[in-house]
Amino acid sequence: GNPAGKGSASRGGSRSIMFMQYQAEFQAVASEAATKLQNAKAYSDNPMHAQTRPEILRSAEPLLKQACDLVKQMDVEVRSAEGGQRRLLSERARPIRDELKRLQSDFREIQERLDRENLLGGARIGSNDAVVRGRLADANVRAQQQTQIIRGALEIAHDTEQVAMDITSELERNRETITNIRGHIADTSGALGTARSLIASMQKREVQQKAILSFVAIILLGSIGTVMYYAFK
Repeated sequence: GNPAGKGSASRGGSRSIMFMQYQAEFQAVASEAATKLQNAKAYSDNPMHAQTRPEILRSAEPLLKQACDLVKQMDVEVRSAEGGQRRLLSERARPIRDELKRLQSDFREIQERLDRENLLGGARIGSNDAVVRGRLADANVRAQQQTQIIRGALEIAHDTEQVAMDITSELERNRETITNIRGHIADTSGALGTARSLIASMQKREVQQKAILSFVAIILLGSIGTVMYYAFK
């Protein structure tokens, strides 16, 4: 067997095992985070649980960070894989990234709603301080806009990284195709060389057979001439 091929296969199997371990851990962490966020959403319309939502968000935040770190580890395994395995792991990682984005979006949505409630309803400032409330609301809007800009930049960076990974996978496929074509060309060249040798051998035999037939014909003609000579003598 090929030691290099066996080593590559061994590394590939190790990559796949590590990826599946990260995937299982992510699913457990993501499930716990999703449950907490669903509870926070359910408490949004219940004044009795107004103090509970911040606690839920604080407990969900480290889970989301852990999930993000696990996705980064899976991306490392994808980039370290080769050929067909990289494509397979990349396809498995795509829905996981989508789930992480959804959880992060839910967290931000609940956090922003809670912030608005604290600014506009929770802070019991007097009715004569409407101007202050307006300024706070404007500041909150500007902060949200800046957050959206940063979030968009991060998403663009992540999408760019994904495009780079897809391009790398495509280059790997093209390299495999070119390698296969070269192998076919080498096989074809070998077959052509064999065919040329066979044709040359057949041509040589044909020349030999013609020479033999000519020699036999000469002998036959000589024999016939000799027989006729003695027959009419």
